[in-house]
Amino acid sequence: MARRGTGVEVLPEYLLDAETPTCPHGPMMLFERLNTKDPTTVETFYACSANRERNDCPFYLKKGDKISAAKTEAWKQIIADSQPKYSHAELYSRLVKLQENPGNKRQCCLTCGELLIGEACDHKDHRLSHQLSDQDLRSPTKFLTPLSGNSTNAQYLFSDKSVDFTVSLLEDLKVTKVLCVGAPRIHEELCQSFPHIGSFLLDLDPRLQQFHSLEALCRYNMFNHHFFDGKTAQDNYKSFLSKDISRIMIVMDPPFGGLIDSLAFNLRRILKDIRSSLQVEQDVYVLWFFPYFMEQRIIEKFPDFTMLDYKVDYDNHADFKSRDSGGSKHGSPVRIFTNVPPERVVLPESEGYKFCAKCKRFVSRENQHCPECDACTSKDGRTYFHCFKCKRCVKPSKQHCDSCNLCQLPGHKCGQPVAQGCFICGDLQHKKSRCPKRKRLSNESESVCVGNLLECLINMPLILGATIRETWDYGNFLCKIASWSSGIQASPS
Repeated sequence: MARRGTGVEVLPEYLLDAETPTCPHGPMMLFERLNTKDPTTVETFYACSANRERNDCPFYLKKGDKISAAKTEAWKQIIADSQPKYSHAELYSRLVKLQENPGNKRQCCLTCGELLIGEACDHKDHRLSHQLSDQDLRSPTKFLTPLSGNSTNAQYLFSDKSVDFTVSLLEDLKVTKVLCVGAPRIHEELCQSFPHIGSFLLDLDPRLQQFHSLEALCRYNMFNHHFFDGKTAQDNYKSFLSKDISRIMIVMDPPFGGLIDSLAFNLRRILKDIRSSLQVEQDVYVLWFFPYFMEQRIIEKFPDFTMLDYKVDYDNHADFKSRDSGGSKHGSPVRIFTNVPPERVVLPESEGYKFCAKCKRFVSRENQHCPECDACTSKDGRTYFHCFKCKRCVKPSKQHCDSCNLCQLPGHKCGQPVAQGCFICGDLQHKKSRCPKRKRLSNESESVCVGNLLECLINMPLILGATIRETWDYGNFLCKIASWSSGIQASPS
């Protein structure tokens, strides 16, 4: 479920439909939600993939509704108005021109995020940067104001400690190329200090186009796999993937308000692009940075992933940092999800990590091995304890309730459900999209059975050999399947 507790789910496979409407952030996402008037029915609608709030992006369309001519023109105008003043090539040429100036004549408008070339008078009421050195221009995330304003696009940046650990891990794994998805500080560090490791950045922040060439960055929306600069950007991205591949890794740091379903769907599309570029079959490692409490959702999508104990610190978040740095007393809740075998990841003992000989992996100091579970079970920075009645380890804040027959927080009300499954019938074993009691709205054309088939087909390129991958045009094939599914009744199973 995309937004647990809200009754809203995302259907990312419809991003492949050529008739999907677009907004300034690329193809819109198809969502479904419960009908508040009749909870046994759902309605489907398109909305922006990158913004949760309509105030941030007003584009909205119920599936099956036709767009009026007036709305079509209004949308076209909004999209046109959202286009940047300069192209990526023009922005980067401004950097080259700025670098010709002495250090005391280099500035950036922090209000607009724009490098200034004789335009300071146009920004006289804005906040300007200090005089920018060559080092500053190589590390723009150190002086640019982080984006904020909504949970989906809020921009949190790795601390130096987190950057050092990540880059050290890349070196230990002998990675030669890194695709940084929403991880600009990793990209900056690799470009500056590790030129033997190639790096390419995919990021939504348009300001970064001023500081990185077309061969090193694409403005990109990771929620719909949209390249803002079209075919030119896609060609540069694919060119990076195809050149000198030895060991490539994806480092992915999405906004924490992002939808797991769409992120996982588009990560598979990136993996498909990489495997299509490889000359030989090999594993493609992924580092996905996300809060520990999303572990179950991510493992559902990628069963070969594990969650590392490393606590990832961020510079500009009050809680996402260590206690010593003024963060939460249990440390940052952000972890790394990866398909790298955990025994190959060495966590720094200087930061309080230790090696568990029984688990054959590094764990945090408070994570004690449980002989009953035969695992180091702590997740949130505290030491869990084993409940023999529940037959599992639980958080120290909980205690066993015989009435509920499970561990609960003190002061809870017995008999209240602790998990939410189907929003229609309450069954914990399925989602509302698979509920046998569900009715279909007249404007809802997607099929759950076909949706499951689509998900299987999308994963096929990750499994099948190169010959089949090169022969099939998956995009067109899946669009035809999605189109064919229109109007088909879902299976009640």
